[in-house]
Amino acid sequence: MEATLTFAIAIIFFAIVIIAKGVKIVSQSDLYVVERLGKFHKVLHGGFHIIIPVIDSVRAILTSREQLVDIEKQAVITKDNVNISIDGIVFCKVEDATMATYNVVNFKNAIANLAMTTLRAEIGGMDLDDTLSNRETLNAKLQTELGNAATNWGIKVTRVEIADISVPPSIEK
Repeated sequence: MEATLTFAIAIIFFAIVIIAKGVKIVSQSDLYVVERLGKFHKVLHGGFHIIIPVIDSVRAILTSREQLVDIEKQAVITKDNVNISIDGIVFCKVEDATMATYNVVNFKNAIANLAMTTLRAEIGGMDLDDTLSNRETLNAKLQTELGNAATNWGIKVTRVEIADISVPPSIEK
């Protein structure tokens, strides 16, 4: 009798653990990428969901809210050989959680690095005066270039802002 009771309690405990592992409550702004036996199965959007424990696992948790990617301050040489420092901010949003999980290792890092190289290329083709006076044009070019690349990662680049352009003190005078 005592062994049967212990066995029943163990079975009930096991069932409760399995049910608790299978219930997923996803916040409205989150996206859960679920794999079934190691292969993509589905994306869970906000709400109550049930998955099969042991067979299904949450591979990634992403947010659908707009995110900020910082472009670190970097030295760039303009077309007229002036060395300036420039930094910026990229605003982006996950549009496709599957692509953001499987097409790139870290989309924020990828966007930051792509923004740096694109910024260097754009500024390298501009004179210092053009760089200082055409921030809006530079922002638009960066947004177009980053947006084209980021769509392959399931990311939408919503805005790009050049935060600061610093020229050498000898030129400021």
